[in-house]
Amino acid sequence: PPLATPLFTTTFHAAGARAAARKARELVRRKGALDSSLPGKLADCQERDPAQSELYIVEGESAGGSAKQGRDRRFQAVLPLKGKILNVERAREDKMLGSDEIKTMIQALGCGIGKDDFDLSRLRYHRIVIMTDADVDGSHIRTLLLTFFYRQMRALVEKGHVYIAQPPLYRAKRGKSEHYIKDDRELDTWLIRRAAQARELRVVEAGRSYAGEQLEALLHQLMAFQKMLAVVERRGPHRDVVLLLLDSGARDRKFFTDRARVDELAQAIESSACAVTVAPDEEHNAWSIAIEDRTNGFPRRQTVGVDFVETAEYRTLLRQHRAIGQVRGPLGGAACN
Repeated sequence: PPLATPLFTTTFHAAGARAAARKARELVRRKGALDSSLPGKLADCQERDPAQSELYIVEGESAGGSAKQGRDRRFQAVLPLKGKILNVERAREDKMLGSDEIKTMIQALGCGIGKDDFDLSRLRYHRIVIMTDADVDGSHIRTLLLTFFYRQMRALVEKGHVYIAQPPLYRAKRGKSEHYIKDDRELDTWLIRRAAQARELRVVEAGRSYAGEQLEALLHQLMAFQKMLAVVERRGPHRDVVLLLLDSGARDRKFFTDRARVDELAQAIESSACAVTVAPDEEHNAWSIAIEDRTNGFPRRQTVGVDFVETAEYRTLLRQHRAIGQVRGPLGGAACN
Protein backbone atom coordinates (compact mmCIF):
# COMPACT_ATOMS: atom_id res chain seq x y z
CA PRO A 1 0.00 0.00 0.00
CA PRO A 2 2.70 2.64 0.74
CA LEU A 3 4.04 2.20 -2.80
CA ALA A 4 0.71 1.63 -4.52
CA THR A 5 -0.96 4.82 -3.26
CA PRO A 6 1.42 7.36 -4.86
CA LEU A 7 1.63 5.24 -8.02
CA PHE A 8 -2.16 5.12 -8.31
CA THR A 9 -2.41 8.87 -7.60
CA THR A 10 0.14 9.72 -10.29
CA THR A 11 -1.56 7.45 -12.82
CA PHE A 12 -4.97 8.90 -11.99
CA HIS A 13 -3.77 12.50 -12.41
CA ALA A 14 -1.97 11.67 -15.66
CA ALA A 15 -5.10 10.02 -17.07
CA GLY A 16 -7.18 13.02 -16.04
CA ALA A 17 -4.70 15.40 -17.66
CA ARG A 18 -4.76 13.41 -20.91
CA ALA A 19 -8.54 13.40 -20.96
CA ALA A 20 -8.71 17.13 -20.28
CA ALA A 21 -6.11 17.83 -22.96
CA ARG A 22 -8.04 15.71 -25.45
CA LYS A 23 -11.22 17.66 -24.73
CA ALA A 24 -9.35 20.95 -25.04
CA ARG A 25 -7.88 19.94 -28.41
CA GLU A 26 -11.31 18.92 -29.65
CA LEU A 27 -12.70 22.24 -28.49
CA VAL A 28 -9.99 24.14 -30.34
CA ARG A 29 -10.54 21.99 -33.44
CA ARG A 30 -14.32 22.46 -33.38
CA LYS A 31 -14.00 26.22 -33.19
CA GLY A 32 -12.73 26.30 -36.75
CA ALA A 33 -13.56 29.86 -37.57
CA LEU A 34 -12.43 32.52 -35.15
CA ASP A 35 -14.72 33.47 -32.29
CA SER A 36 -15.04 37.25 -32.04
CA SER A 37 -15.83 37.03 -28.32
CA LEU A 38 -12.30 35.86 -27.49
CA PRO A 39 -10.09 38.36 -25.62
CA GLY A 40 -7.59 38.66 -28.49
CA LYS A 41 -9.45 39.87 -31.58
CA LEU A 42 -7.84 39.09 -34.91
CA ALA A 43 -7.89 41.80 -37.55
CA ASP A 44 -7.44 39.57 -40.60
CA CYS A 45 -5.92 40.56 -43.91
CA GLN A 46 -7.47 40.40 -47.38
CA GLU A 47 -4.78 38.14 -48.86
CA ARG A 48 -5.71 34.45 -48.92
CA ASP A 49 -2.33 33.13 -50.04
CA PRO A 50 -0.46 32.10 -46.84
CA ALA A 51 2.91 32.71 -48.49
CA GLN A 52 1.98 36.38 -48.98
CA SER A 53 0.34 36.89 -45.57
CA GLU A 54 1.80 38.19 -42.31
CA LEU A 55 0.49 37.96 -38.75
CA TYR A 56 1.63 40.50 -36.16
CA ILE A 57 1.19 39.34 -32.56
CA VAL A 58 1.13 42.50 -30.46
CA GLU A 59 1.05 43.28 -26.77
CA GLY A 60 -2.30 44.55 -25.50
CA GLU A 61 -5.38 46.14 -27.01
CA SER A 62 -3.83 49.63 -27.20
CA ALA A 63 -0.87 48.35 -29.21
CA GLY A 64 -3.32 46.37 -31.32
CA GLY A 65 -5.19 49.55 -32.17
CA SER A 66 -2.01 51.33 -33.25
CA ALA A 67 -0.86 48.33 -35.28
CA LYS A 68 -4.24 48.09 -37.03
CA GLN A 69 -4.02 51.75 -38.03
CA GLY A 70 -0.50 51.41 -39.39
CA ARG A 71 -0.79 48.04 -41.14
CA ASP A 72 -1.36 47.28 -44.79
CA ARG A 73 -4.67 45.41 -44.58
CA ARG A 74 -4.04 43.72 -47.91
CA PHE A 75 -1.54 41.24 -46.44
CA GLN A 76 -0.94 42.16 -42.77
CA ALA A 77 -3.11 40.74 -39.98
CA VAL A 78 -2.93 41.85 -36.34
CA LEU A 79 -3.62 39.73 -33.26
CA PRO A 80 -3.54 41.59 -29.91
CA LEU A 81 -2.91 39.46 -26.82
CA LYS A 82 -4.08 40.44 -23.37
CA GLY A 83 -1.20 40.41 -20.88
CA LYS A 84 1.39 37.67 -20.56
CA ILE A 85 0.58 34.23 -21.91
CA LEU A 86 1.06 31.06 -19.89
CA ASN A 87 4.61 29.75 -19.55
CA VAL A 88 4.29 26.42 -21.35
CA GLU A 89 7.76 25.16 -20.44
CA ARG A 90 6.41 23.07 -17.55
CA ALA A 91 2.66 23.54 -17.82
CA ARG A 92 0.39 20.53 -18.35
CA GLU A 93 -1.20 20.23 -21.77
CA ASP A 94 -4.75 20.62 -20.48
CA LYS A 95 -3.80 23.78 -18.60
CA MET A 96 -2.03 25.17 -21.67
CA LEU A 97 -4.99 24.51 -23.96
CA GLY A 98 -7.30 26.02 -21.36
CA SER A 99 -5.59 29.40 -21.74
CA ASP A 100 -7.75 31.80 -23.76
CA GLU A 101 -4.75 33.59 -25.29
CA ILE A 102 -3.13 30.35 -26.42
CA LYS A 103 -6.41 29.06 -27.87
CA THR A 104 -6.76 32.32 -29.76
CA MET A 105 -3.29 31.95 -31.27
CA ILE A 106 -3.90 28.32 -32.24
CA GLN A 107 -7.16 29.24 -33.97
CA ALA A 108 -5.60 32.24 -35.72
CA LEU A 109 -2.67 30.23 -37.07
CA GLY A 110 -4.94 27.40 -38.25
CA CYS A 111 -2.28 24.68 -38.25
CA GLY A 112 -3.44 22.92 -35.07
CA ILE A 113 -1.26 21.69 -32.23
CA GLY A 114 0.09 18.40 -30.96
CA LYS A 115 1.48 15.34 -32.76
CA ASP A 116 -1.89 14.27 -34.14
CA ASP A 117 -3.37 17.65 -35.07
CA PHE A 118 -0.42 19.82 -36.17
CA ASP A 119 -0.28 20.29 -39.93
CA LEU A 120 2.13 22.90 -41.26
CA SER A 121 0.39 22.95 -44.65
CA ARG A 122 -2.68 24.55 -43.01
CA LEU A 123 -0.70 27.50 -41.63
CA ARG A 124 -2.62 30.66 -42.56
CA TYR A 125 0.37 33.04 -42.33
CA HIS A 126 3.88 32.19 -43.45
CA ARG A 127 5.37 35.13 -41.58
CA ILE A 128 4.52 35.38 -37.87
CA VAL A 129 5.97 38.53 -36.31
CA ILE A 130 6.21 38.93 -32.53
CA MET A 131 5.94 42.66 -31.88
CA THR A 132 6.18 43.66 -28.20
CA ASP A 133 7.24 46.83 -26.40
CA ALA A 134 10.92 47.67 -25.93
CA ASP A 135 10.82 47.23 -22.14
CA VAL A 136 11.16 44.49 -19.52
CA ASP A 137 7.53 43.35 -19.80
CA GLY A 138 7.75 43.27 -23.58
CA SER A 139 10.92 41.18 -23.39
CA HIS A 140 9.19 38.74 -21.02
CA ILE A 141 6.15 38.39 -23.28
CA ARG A 142 8.41 37.83 -26.28
CA THR A 143 10.26 35.08 -24.40
CA LEU A 144 6.99 33.38 -23.43
CA LEU A 145 5.77 33.44 -27.04
CA LEU A 146 9.06 32.05 -28.33
CA THR A 147 8.89 29.30 -25.71
CA PHE A 148 5.38 28.40 -26.85
CA PHE A 149 6.34 28.23 -30.52
CA TYR A 150 9.54 26.28 -29.86
CA ARG A 151 7.95 23.74 -27.53
CA GLN A 152 4.55 23.30 -29.19
CA MET A 153 5.04 24.32 -32.84
CA ARG A 154 8.75 23.81 -33.40
CA ALA A 155 8.31 23.39 -37.15
CA LEU A 156 7.29 27.06 -37.37
CA VAL A 157 10.67 28.06 -35.93
CA GLU A 158 12.70 25.52 -37.90
CA LYS A 159 11.05 26.47 -41.20
CA GLY A 160 11.70 30.18 -40.62
CA HIS A 161 8.11 31.34 -40.12
CA VAL A 162 8.68 33.15 -36.78
CA TYR A 163 10.17 36.65 -36.70
CA ILE A 164 10.90 39.17 -33.94
CA ALA A 165 10.16 42.83 -34.58
CA GLN A 166 12.58 45.40 -33.20
CA PRO A 167 10.44 48.31 -31.99
CA PRO A 168 12.21 51.67 -31.62
CA LEU A 169 13.10 52.78 -28.11
CA TYR A 170 12.88 56.52 -28.85
CA ARG A 171 11.06 58.93 -31.12
CA ALA A 172 12.85 62.15 -31.93
CA LYS A 173 10.76 65.03 -33.19
CA ARG A 174 11.82 68.38 -34.55
CA GLY A 175 9.24 70.57 -36.16
CA LYS A 176 7.09 68.37 -38.35
CA SER A 177 9.74 65.71 -38.91
CA GLU A 178 9.91 62.55 -36.79
CA HIS A 179 12.68 60.00 -36.49
CA TYR A 180 12.39 56.63 -34.78
CA ILE A 181 15.50 55.43 -32.94
CA LYS A 182 16.17 51.78 -32.17
CA ASP A 183 18.34 51.96 -29.03
CA ASP A 184 20.71 54.09 -26.93
CA ARG A 185 23.61 53.59 -29.31
CA GLU A 186 21.59 54.82 -32.28
CA LEU A 187 20.35 57.73 -30.15
CA ASP A 188 23.95 58.79 -29.45
CA THR A 189 24.73 58.62 -33.16
CA TRP A 190 21.65 60.67 -34.05
CA LEU A 191 22.38 63.34 -31.40
CA ILE A 192 26.01 63.63 -32.46
CA ARG A 193 25.06 63.96 -36.12
CA ARG A 194 22.57 66.69 -35.28
CA ALA A 195 25.12 68.50 -33.09
CA ALA A 196 27.81 68.39 -35.79
CA GLN A 197 25.60 69.84 -38.53
CA ALA A 198 26.59 73.34 -39.64
CA ARG A 199 28.96 73.72 -36.67
CA GLU A 200 32.70 74.12 -36.31
CA LEU A 201 34.92 73.50 -33.30
CA ARG A 202 38.14 75.52 -33.01
CA VAL A 203 40.85 74.43 -30.60
CA VAL A 204 43.01 77.52 -30.17
CA GLU A 205 45.79 75.80 -28.19
CA ALA A 206 46.21 73.11 -30.84
CA GLY A 207 45.62 75.44 -33.79
CA ARG A 208 43.04 73.06 -35.25
CA SER A 209 39.41 73.17 -36.25
CA TYR A 210 36.87 70.38 -36.64
CA ALA A 211 33.74 70.35 -38.81
CA GLY A 212 31.51 67.89 -40.62
CA GLU A 213 32.62 64.27 -40.44
CA GLN A 214 35.77 65.17 -38.48
CA LEU A 215 33.70 66.86 -35.78
CA GLU A 216 31.27 63.95 -35.73
CA ALA A 217 34.12 61.44 -35.27
CA LEU A 218 35.63 63.59 -32.51
CA LEU A 219 32.31 63.76 -30.63
CA HIS A 220 32.03 59.97 -30.85
CA GLN A 221 35.50 59.67 -29.32
CA LEU A 222 34.60 62.07 -26.51
CA MET A 223 31.42 60.17 -25.74
CA ALA A 224 33.27 56.84 -25.73
CA PHE A 225 35.84 58.34 -23.35
CA GLN A 226 33.10 59.51 -20.98
CA LYS A 227 31.46 56.08 -20.95
CA MET A 228 34.72 54.22 -20.32
CA LEU A 229 35.60 56.72 -17.58
CA ALA A 230 32.31 55.88 -15.85
CA VAL A 231 33.13 52.14 -16.09
CA VAL A 232 36.60 52.65 -14.58
CA GLU A 233 35.18 54.83 -11.79
CA ARG A 234 32.66 52.15 -10.79
CA ARG A 235 35.46 49.61 -10.36
CA GLY A 236 38.21 51.85 -8.99
CA PRO A 237 39.10 55.36 -7.87
CA HIS A 238 37.09 58.55 -8.28
CA ARG A 239 37.00 59.86 -11.84
CA ASP A 240 39.03 62.93 -10.90
CA VAL A 241 41.82 60.69 -9.62
CA VAL A 242 41.71 58.76 -12.89
CA LEU A 243 41.91 62.01 -14.89
CA LEU A 244 44.91 63.14 -12.86
CA LEU A 245 46.56 59.80 -13.56
CA LEU A 246 45.97 60.23 -17.29
CA ASP A 247 47.18 63.83 -17.32
CA SER A 248 50.30 62.83 -15.34
CA GLY A 249 51.25 60.31 -18.00
CA ALA A 250 50.82 57.20 -15.83
CA ARG A 251 50.97 54.46 -18.45
CA ASP A 252 52.72 51.49 -16.87
CA ARG A 253 54.95 50.31 -14.02
CA LYS A 254 57.74 52.72 -15.00
CA PHE A 255 55.73 55.71 -13.76
CA PHE A 256 55.38 54.25 -10.26
CA THR A 257 59.11 53.53 -9.94
CA ASP A 258 59.78 57.29 -10.01
CA ARG A 259 59.18 58.51 -6.43
CA ALA A 260 59.23 62.17 -7.44
CA ARG A 261 56.46 61.73 -10.00
CA VAL A 262 54.40 59.64 -7.57
CA ASP A 263 54.77 62.33 -4.87
CA GLU A 264 53.69 64.99 -7.35
CA LEU A 265 50.59 62.98 -8.26
CA ALA A 266 49.78 62.35 -4.59
CA GLN A 267 49.98 66.07 -3.86
CA ALA A 268 47.58 66.80 -6.73
CA ILE A 269 45.11 64.21 -5.44
CA GLU A 270 45.16 65.32 -1.80
CA SER A 271 42.38 67.64 -0.60
CA SER A 272 40.38 68.44 2.54
CA ALA A 273 38.12 65.44 1.93
CA CYS A 274 40.85 63.09 0.79
CA ALA A 275 43.87 61.77 2.73
CA VAL A 276 46.74 60.43 0.61
CA THR A 277 49.73 58.30 1.57
CA VAL A 278 52.59 57.12 -0.62
CA ALA A 279 53.61 53.57 0.29
CA PRO A 280 56.10 51.07 -1.13
CA ASP A 281 54.76 48.38 -3.49
CA GLU A 282 57.08 45.48 -2.77
CA GLU A 283 55.39 43.13 -5.23
CA HIS A 284 56.27 45.34 -8.20
CA ASN A 285 59.33 47.04 -6.69
CA ALA A 286 57.62 50.40 -7.10
CA TRP A 287 55.44 52.90 -5.21
CA SER A 288 51.67 53.10 -4.80
CA ILE A 289 49.24 55.73 -3.55
CA ALA A 290 46.77 54.85 -0.78
CA ILE A 291 43.71 57.12 -0.88
CA GLU A 292 41.12 57.52 1.88
CA ASP A 293 38.10 59.29 0.43
CA ARG A 294 35.72 60.78 3.03
CA THR A 295 33.47 62.60 0.58
CA ASN A 296 30.29 60.74 1.58
CA GLY A 297 30.90 60.88 5.32
CA PHE A 298 32.51 57.47 5.67
CA PRO A 299 36.02 56.47 4.57
CA ARG A 300 36.46 54.71 1.27
CA ARG A 301 39.94 53.29 0.83
CA GLN A 302 41.50 52.83 -2.58
CA THR A 303 44.95 52.05 -3.88
CA VAL A 304 46.36 53.42 -7.12
CA GLY A 305 49.43 51.72 -8.47
CA VAL A 306 50.85 49.31 -10.99
CA ASP A 307 47.94 46.86 -10.77
CA PHE A 308 45.43 49.60 -11.60
CA VAL A 309 47.21 51.08 -14.63
CA GLU A 310 47.74 47.60 -16.08
CA THR A 311 44.01 46.78 -16.19
CA ALA A 312 42.37 46.45 -19.61
CA GLU A 313 39.87 49.21 -18.79
CA TYR A 314 42.57 51.74 -17.91
CA ARG A 315 44.58 50.87 -21.01
CA THR A 316 41.49 51.44 -23.16
CA LEU A 317 40.90 54.76 -21.41
CA LEU A 318 44.53 55.73 -21.98
CA ARG A 319 44.22 55.12 -25.74
CA GLN A 320 41.04 57.20 -25.86
CA HIS A 321 42.72 59.95 -23.83
CA ARG A 322 45.52 60.14 -26.39
CA ALA A 323 43.02 60.22 -29.27
CA ILE A 324 41.08 63.23 -28.00
CA GLY A 325 44.30 65.07 -27.07
CA GLN A 326 43.84 68.71 -26.18
CA VAL A 327 40.16 68.72 -27.06
CA ARG A 328 39.09 67.17 -23.75
CA GLY A 329 37.35 69.74 -21.60
CA PRO A 330 36.62 69.77 -17.87
CA LEU A 331 35.20 66.30 -17.17
CA GLY A 332 35.61 66.58 -13.42
CA GLY A 333 36.55 68.91 -10.60
CA ALA A 334 39.15 68.63 -7.89
CA ALA A 335 40.00 65.12 -6.78
CA CYS A 336 37.69 63.54 -4.19
CA ASN A 337 35.28 66.51 -4.25
